[in-house]
Amino acid sequence: MIATIIVAAIIVGSLLPGASSSMPTLPPMLNNGIHVPAYALLTYCVLAAAAASRCPRRRIRIAGTIAAVSILAGSLELVQETVGRSASLVDMLLNALGIAIGSVAWIAGSHRLSNGRRPG
Repeated sequence: MIATIIVAAIIVGSLLPGASSSMPTLPPMLNNGIHVPAYALLTYCVLAAAAASRCPRRRIRIAGTIAAVSILAGSLELVQETVGRSASLVDMLLNALGIAIGSVAWIAGSHRLSNGRRPG
């Protein structure tokens, strides 16, 4: 459920019209600052949801999640051309960084839980 809300927020935020429209836009620093935490949180939540799936192979779930979130991120960057914005290599790199952080955080947390320790 949380992952669905995050995906919706990322899609809406990514596809808001660009600066050429009459709608207000975020300052560039704030806009760039959102990518990493948004994709980290999304990746973490999707990995947590995937952990409850019936797929017995942990590596397949992790790789599939990373691939799916990466495809979403890349696709949204490319689709931005249709709303008066442009794809940005910096945005793609920030998205990838967020995906990596979310993956590492989930893997570290799930590893602690599987060893009988409480996270945190």
